[in-house]
Amino acid sequence: MSSTEDATKYARDQVQWLLENQCRIPIRSITPISFYYKTSDTLLDEADFYYRNNQLEQSFILYSRYITLFVEELKLHHPGYATVSVNEREHVKEIIRSKAFPRAEELKEKLKEKYSREYESKQKAIQEEVAKIAAVPLDKPATNFD
Repeated sequence: MSSTEDATKYARDQVQWLLENQCRIPIRSITPISFYYKTSDTLLDEADFYYRNNQLEQSFILYSRYITLFVEELKLHHPGYATVSVNEREHVKEIIRSKAFPRAEELKEKLKEKYSREYESKQKAIQEEVAKIAAVPLDKPATNFD
């Protein structure tokens, strides 16, 4: 595998790790469904704040949490989902379609580029260190057997 392919794989794996380990929100069936809908604006506000401040990982995680919360978690795991009004569901779908998903995709690409650069930089530093070590002459061992 070439260095570029390694960097691409590393970047893809890093983004996948973020999605699998940082983007889930535990759903509690005893928490009213309205709580999730009311507090979701805060999630987007925080994601926007991190986006404006170029904090890519945090912004990506929060946009992805928003998407995951409404596309997967609540629909599948909360008994109150059926009681949510059609207007509220459509409003959330529109936010996902027009803002959260496009931003998450944009950030995913930026993170992949960032992680690829980091990987290549680390590999270059390792290669330079190996070259330094290889350039150091080894002392001849003493052959005094008296």
